[in-house]
Amino acid sequence: MQWSCLLNIIFVFGLIFTVDLSAQSYLLSLPDDAETFNRRIALFANNDILIADSSDDGIFTISNGKVFLTRIDKCGNVVWSNSYERSTEYLEFKDVVIGKNEVIFAYGSAYRGGQEMLFLLKVDQDGNLLNFKLIQTGTIDHFSYSMDIKDGVIMLYGLLLDFETQKEGFISIFDEGLQHKWGKHFAPFESEGDALIDSQGRFICRSGPFHYAFDPEGKLVWAKEVLLDNSALPVSGPCEVSGGFIFEAYRDQQIFFYKLDYDGNLIWKSNKITAAKFGADISARADGNITVLYKQAMGSENVLSRLDLNNSNGQILQHQYLEIEHSIDVDHLYSSRDHLGNIRVLGNKVLLERYSIDIPYFLFQFPVEGQEENNGCYQWNDLNINSPNEIPLRLSDIDTMIPDTRMMVLNTEGMTLVQDYEFPVQDICGLIVDPEIIVSDTLLECDQEWKISLPASDLIWEDLGNNADRILKNSGTYRASNHDCREPKIHEYVLSKPDCTCEVYLPNAISANGDQLNDVFEIYSDCIVQQVHLTVFNRWGVKVYEGNSVWNGRNLNGDLEQGTYIIKVDYILTDTNGQTQEGSQTQEVILIR
Repeated sequence: MQWSCLLNIIFVFGLIFTVDLSAQSYLLSLPDDAETFNRRIALFANNDILIADSSDDGIFTISNGKVFLTRIDKCGNVVWSNSYERSTEYLEFKDVVIGKNEVIFAYGSAYRGGQEMLFLLKVDQDGNLLNFKLIQTGTIDHFSYSMDIKDGVIMLYGLLLDFETQKEGFISIFDEGLQHKWGKHFAPFESEGDALIDSQGRFICRSGPFHYAFDPEGKLVWAKEVLLDNSALPVSGPCEVSGGFIFEAYRDQQIFFYKLDYDGNLIWKSNKITAAKFGADISARADGNITVLYKQAMGSENVLSRLDLNNSNGQILQHQYLEIEHSIDVDHLYSSRDHLGNIRVLGNKVLLERYSIDIPYFLFQFPVEGQEENNGCYQWNDLNINSPNEIPLRLSDIDTMIPDTRMMVLNTEGMTLVQDYEFPVQDICGLIVDPEIIVSDTLLECDQEWKISLPASDLIWEDLGNNADRILKNSGTYRASNHDCREPKIHEYVLSKPDCTCEVYLPNAISANGDQLNDVFEIYSDCIVQQVHLTVFNRWGVKVYEGNSVWNGRNLNGDLEQGTYIIKVDYILTDTNGQTQEGSQTQEVILIR
């Protein structure tokens, strides 16, 4: 299949239309910010990606913590970039996921003085802060590893470490409202690992040689130790594929991969590959096979290498390394596979650099299959450095207890400050094309509407994800894009309108005599009344009634006497533009019987 131009079919209001969404190769040099050290990525539904990181600025003061989030579209352009700052804690980011409605969740460690906690940051698709929570783990020290999300379930995974006990792993489950549901901890455990929520809703965890599976309620399904010889160790995985999970192991400058089925049984192991100890990034391909990205030593440099494996038997299908005019650094690789057949690879620099490099951090996009347009900037070359795998590998059951883990979600103290974060990127290969922007604007009265029919069928509303006709009622800028990386176009529709003022009318007298004429006090408006709260005082300022909606001259004790009353009215209205207006008025009212 050719992935360079994929035809997507989208259903809108019962109609079918097609959009030519072109794949695009690019290589970006990312900022080499001294404050950052652990960038990771996540994928939006529209194939934009999110790059997340944190700052080591407060590592010595244990305060001034920052998390950085940057959204980049599928063509390599920065959409927005923000920092989320806490003055009271030092934050160490670990992982990021995207949930329902494109809501972003970032996870990591939080340090306040000698206290170590976890944090969860919740942000909407436009970078606006939704929530920030600190979580007490009840232990002296911990390491947070990774997180995953599926069907509204958020899993946090990591190591609990107390000076008086052995290392223990934990999984802790939250909903998307950041409410803690349950947690478990277990041993044996090591100081590195990863976990995921599989297609059955189970939690599959690895730490060193130890592999665990828990059901959706936290009950242990199986626990296995992978037994290799003394110098071999699992270093990456799990990755779910059809029929089970893929892991990576290392021994004596060689790596290989193995597959466990859903019951924890060994299915196959691959040939050995000459490589340094490195946690490879493993992903499932659309054709059911497996792509592995890792660093490969070439002379004095590390280069990006790609390995494709057969999911059925572990046979190597393709093995290549990236040759590029510029020197790049390769460490801590994270990839994301989009819906158009592209892989995005995020490369973090080696913290202890041994040589001068041109691109310390990079973001590289290329199609899984088909021809790539790269202006001669790079090429993939074949590798043949594998050999038969004689390393023995067997599995042993683990005896473990899985008590509940105490996790307490705290009310966060202090403000979480959101600021623009400078995130300049450099197009190394000259493949990114600036979009043509066509602006249409209009000024309307507050009760007028603007009907828009897009001028071309390949234009998609960025906030709706479709190309349907729409009626604009509220002031603002509305954008539609053709999502073509080679000839990008953006149509902007700018609507300006004055605020529509809601008129409020309050009666100055009521006759509560039961004749159904002016019997009650109530609010009248030319806008929609959403909510009303009344507080009634007598002429001496004593509150005699409080309630919602209307007042009929009575309170809990019965009819109130005739006379003059003061009524305070708090209200929420919706104008003809759908905008909410809140207000309060006080009215002197004569009660007549």
